[in-house]
Amino acid sequence: MRSSWRRKGENLGSNPAGVPDILAISWTSHDYVNHLFGPESRQSQDQTIRLDRIFAELFDYLDQRVGLQNVLITLSADHGFMNVPEYSQSRRLDAGRIDPDKMIAATNAALSAKFGEGEYITAWWNPTLYVDYKLIEDRKLNKVEVENAAQAFLRQYPGVEAVFTRTQLEQGMMPNTKLAKQVILAWHQQISGDIVVMNKPNWYLFAKPSNYASTHGSPWSYDTNVPLAMYGPNWIKPGKYGDSEVVDLARTIAFILNVRPPNGCEGRVLSEAMN
Repeated sequence: MRSSWRRKGENLGSNPAGVPDILAISWTSHDYVNHLFGPESRQSQDQTIRLDRIFAELFDYLDQRVGLQNVLITLSADHGFMNVPEYSQSRRLDAGRIDPDKMIAATNAALSAKFGEGEYITAWWNPTLYVDYKLIEDRKLNKVEVENAAQAFLRQYPGVEAVFTRTQLEQGMMPNTKLAKQVILAWHQQISGDIVVMNKPNWYLFAKPSNYASTHGSPWSYDTNVPLAMYGPNWIKPGKYGDSEVVDLARTIAFILNVRPPNGCEGRVLSEAMN
């Protein structure tokens, strides 16, 4: 990684077109460490300290090369991490692991008892279950009744917080809650599954639950709250920025550069953060 910004002929900060350079770096190692050991682990703490030292080296290089007064630095992440469920249990929290394969088998057993033997749920992809609608059609069953039966069963399943069906999502029948709004934003009509399963806080819901210590992907704050830091003495005011989100970065940087925001950009300009 270090050699990449020291590569001969990089000419960082000396773009021949006379326009700003954009250098984007992703440190994925922290994701792997937290999956394997958990964010509360010594391994995660050690990796964080080492990453901080790499940041210091990078910023020192930028200061020597182009001067930090000429640099805008932004730091963020794509998600957070839950604590290892066993650690949460040791803190007397409601926590555990959900095995998707066992959840599918149990749901199919419940649906078979109600509608006749069959594999009504065919697959799982976090956090959705895929329904065999052809089987339902061939048996002349009511699609909504089967969905509702699966939903009712899964609502009682250990570690499940909420369940939503395709019919609810397609017909605008979702409840007016923050959780439901998050599901709507994350669900795609053509490629997402048919029944959305939301795990309770501190419950692990991912494929092969014994393979990793921890994971991410839930709607809870330990997953959704991520750092958003900006530094640039010529552009950025010091301090906290209030109600800001990661998606605000792209629009704010585009505004500073006086260029068109990316297609699909959902954020806002963090005007309170700028000089």
